[in-house]
Amino acid sequence: MQRMKSIARSYVYWPNIDCDIEDFVRKCSSCAIAAKAPVKSTLSSWPIPTEPWTRLHLDYAGPVRGKFYLVIIDACSKWPEIFATNNTTASTTVAKVRECISRFGCPHSIVTDNGTQFTSELFAKMCQEYGIEHVRTPAFHPQSNGQAERFVDTLKRALLKMGEKNPDEALLTFLETYRYTPNASLPQNKSPAEALLGRRIRTKFDLMKRSRPQPTLVNENQNKQYNQKHGSKQRLFQPNEKVFALIHIRNQQHWAQGIVIERKGQVVYTVLLDDPKRKGLIRSHVNQLRSRAASDMTSTEQQIPLQVLLEEFKIPQSRSEAEDVGQPADSEADVQQDQLQTLPEIIDEAGPSHPRIPEEVRITRKRAAKITPPRKRRLPSYFQYYELF
Repeated sequence: MQRMKSIARSYVYWPNIDCDIEDFVRKCSSCAIAAKAPVKSTLSSWPIPTEPWTRLHLDYAGPVRGKFYLVIIDACSKWPEIFATNNTTASTTVAKVRECISRFGCPHSIVTDNGTQFTSELFAKMCQEYGIEHVRTPAFHPQSNGQAERFVDTLKRALLKMGEKNPDEALLTFLETYRYTPNASLPQNKSPAEALLGRRIRTKFDLMKRSRPQPTLVNENQNKQYNQKHGSKQRLFQPNEKVFALIHIRNQQHWAQGIVIERKGQVVYTVLLDDPKRKGLIRSHVNQLRSRAASDMTSTEQQIPLQVLLEEFKIPQSRSEAEDVGQPADSEADVQQDQLQTLPEIIDEAGPSHPRIPEEVRITRKRAAKITPPRKRRLPSYFQYYELF
């Protein structure tokens, strides 16, 4: 414009020539279209939130390796939430945003671009339901949503640096690292986890430090109420003590024999089972254990002593008693053999503590005492192609 005015003044002159030339140039549409971009306006940045999770910035990244990533950034704490999706539809977007809301609560406002998934009726209905103000940035002006746009670039570079690693594992590694890394844009260089959760999250690097003992707090009121309701009493078991442990086999309870190996905590024990139905180590609660007597004899092994039967039915017990009744004395082994052979016949007879049982009842008992052996099942024919262990 300055050169145009200088050339015009060298040939002609009239009052206000400069103003007329400037006005003519400004009204030229062709000149306005071809003109350079104007000087940028002064920056008007987003206000800094005073509380976490009040303003969220959303955007989609991708496709990266065939997947899209919904990026959600908290403007206050810089806490990122990233969801890998197969599409960018409105229903998928709303589902992921609802998941975040269920985890951290409803934000006051959400900032997005003009993507169809954000301008849809479904997304607007969700914002109205939760009372969220939806702010949409101008079209083709990504600087207005710079919080999300900048993080999209960070995410893409991080996934590229991890190379051929599984995308899901790479995403989890990136989120874990970013959340506990100090951020220079936060007060006192806090990490996003400290700004949002109010505490440092425990990481693998904390294993290099000596852990501090944590104070143990007990809910005394709950313990007292439970003990009064159930009449509970403290029970303790010592190592190598014989117990019965409650186990479940095919949804049926069974008390298995076992031995206490050690105590774990206050009410948990490690028990070594030595039962026909199950063997091995198990971990049982004290309410699943009960004491077991030192004798391991089963009901079939607890038989009446031979001495009691001999005295009950007055059978000669030694050679001297046999001689007293006028019978020739035999050897001790022969006497015991005769006693065992005579014992079933004598038991069948009525005695002082053994009333005579009718023949019909005796036959019925013998039939009931017969135990049918379990039937052997044949394996299906296709099992021949498998190795059974």
